[in-house]
Amino acid sequence: MPSRRIQGHISGILVSIKRQLFSLKDRPQLPSLFPPVESMSSHAAAPSSTASSSSSGGGHGSAGGGSTPSHLNSPYRAYQLWQRATYPKQVWIFVGSGLGLLVLCNIIYLLRVRSRKNALMRKSTAGPRGDPEKNATSSTTSSWNRFFGAADAAFKITAFRWTIPYGRNYVLSLSEVFFTVGYLAALLIWSFVHSHGAQAGFWAQRTGAIAYPQFMLLPLLAGKNNLITLVTGLSYEKINIMHRAVARTLFILILLHTFQKVETFTPPKLAAEKYLTGTMATVAFGAIFLTSLRPVRTHAFEFFLIMHICLVAIFLSGIYFHQPKDAIYVWLFIAFWLFDRVSRGLRMIFINRGSPTSTEAIVENVSRDSIKLVLPNRHITWKAGQHVFLILPGVSTIPVEAHPFTIANIPDRDQNGRARPTDLVFYIRAMDGFTRKLHDYAAINHAKSVVALVDGPYGAPPPVNTFNTVILIAGGSGVSFTLPLLLDIISAARRQATPVKRIVFVWTVKTYGM
Repeated sequence: MPSRRIQGHISGILVSIKRQLFSLKDRPQLPSLFPPVESMSSHAAAPSSTASSSSSGGGHGSAGGGSTPSHLNSPYRAYQLWQRATYPKQVWIFVGSGLGLLVLCNIIYLLRVRSRKNALMRKSTAGPRGDPEKNATSSTTSSWNRFFGAADAAFKITAFRWTIPYGRNYVLSLSEVFFTVGYLAALLIWSFVHSHGAQAGFWAQRTGAIAYPQFMLLPLLAGKNNLITLVTGLSYEKINIMHRAVARTLFILILLHTFQKVETFTPPKLAAEKYLTGTMATVAFGAIFLTSLRPVRTHAFEFFLIMHICLVAIFLSGIYFHQPKDAIYVWLFIAFWLFDRVSRGLRMIFINRGSPTSTEAIVENVSRDSIKLVLPNRHITWKAGQHVFLILPGVSTIPVEAHPFTIANIPDRDQNGRARPTDLVFYIRAMDGFTRKLHDYAAINHAKSVVALVDGPYGAPPPVNTFNTVILIAGGSGVSFTLPLLLDIISAARRQATPVKRIVFVWTVKTYGM
């Protein structure tokens, strides 16, 4: 049948690609590794001194429990070792390919934004007339720009705005669901592929070997200063979705690793350091998972923060002593975390340098639930729509805790376009927790200065200066995001550096005081 021939050609192509990617020439040659069931039964029934002696060995690589058929002793063990060494590398190839795809998408996006802005600027300066051939080319380019722009908008709306509700007041974005399911499926496939007939000990070893190297992704995806943000252009808020997805997936693999090991537990093993530290790491990661659920983060952020730091330290200690020969992954985890912290510390020192007054902020209530906070004369530049983290030791429960707020103004620049020291203005709505404490502080100390440190800026605001028409919609204190975008367009228009011709600005409020 033609369809069968097509399937045969496709299968041959896939096998060829797999051999090139994963170097199957290094795989142990095991032509009779999985003989027919009748053959395996006859082997298992036959007594073998070699099989009985090999089954007594425990350790990390032992499947445990019962005798192993003689035909599986040497070649099957070699195949297991090859899998354990190769499959984690293949997982990293998978992760690296995904990262490379994001980098490619970022490059295409930046080129498209630049091309669209240049085309619109040429069109606006050329006037209604011009060379018909150039106008036709420009029209074709504009059509492609509109197509890619529509596709980009559709993807962002679907991935980040469409949500799946869970519980009463919480939702998950489709991007979070799809990434979690895809990453989990990939790791489970590599954990259980080519394991037909294997015992629990084998699966425990495989899941542990797959999961262990992946842990160092967590600080990379959680840090606000990380290499992934630099090369992909994704803001740390979106990358944090990946952080949660990776953590959930690794928690499932940890449970599989632990529960499959239970079948091989004996009283002497339970007392061994390897099993005690493994249990400690599993319990700590389970506690991290529970205390990181969205209801906890929403209603008790300070508790979540303290528990997160303490439990991560316990977890790292557990896996370090559980598998000391792979401690390099623990050190990489710590190195990535320190890189983020040191980067933030150096940036804060630079931004908050100067006289003692350079670390002060003026806080005042502008309505019953609205706060205006001004940080005068700061040495910082930012893009319209970006945000910073504010640390107010005199107001926060934890003196070093940082809270994100969008800057409601734009940088002040000289005639040459260079940024000058500028006041940072914030409009904050008082809710629960820190913002309510800040509101109460301002009510008692009206327009009084308070020590405030700045970390940032962060965020990837949309390139509004690359369109003909811009529509900005905000509700209440959300105007802190749209107002600087409006001011930035006006500033660019004065310099004749934007193609924007029309702006629609919508701001809805419940009361006149926001």
